[in-house]
Amino acid sequence: MVYDKLLLATGGLPREAKWVKGIQGAKNVYNLRDAGDQEKIKEKAKSVKDGIAILGSSFIGSEAAASLKMKYKDAFDVHMIGLEEYPIETVFGKEIGKMMANEHTKNGVKLHMQKDIKEIIKNSDGEIEAMILNDGSKHNVSMLICGVGIQPKTQYL
Repeated sequence: MVYDKLLLATGGLPREAKWVKGIQGAKNVYNLRDAGDQEKIKEKAKSVKDGIAILGSSFIGSEAAASLKMKYKDAFDVHMIGLEEYPIETVFGKEIGKMMANEHTKNGVKLHMQKDIKEIIKNSDGEIEAMILNDGSKHNVSMLICGVGIQPKTQYL
């Protein structure tokens, strides 16, 4: 076949937060990629007592935080962790990022900006019970949602 132009739309796979100590094999870690993932997260969120951590503050992280606060109100804490100064800043800039930070804060999301998760603490069943951020602070959480980007599917190339 002859092409003038060819587009290979490979799709993507969620990037894993392999740099986080203790995350390997931890239960209650979710990537949000499709409707099936969303159902698993909603089912698990029903039994969360301590809180939910969201690693990533762009589209996935912001949507997850807003949805959890809308549905569960103050039933548990929602922590958003992001490397940037403001949520969604890398996509829309500081001004919109500041607005998003204000909205999240107003709705009860606990923002941990310019931070990362250093370590996950698990119980004897392998379930997350806490996270330690790179500033040394410890927060009790029962679940982690990762929204740290995607990597292109290129295995078939």
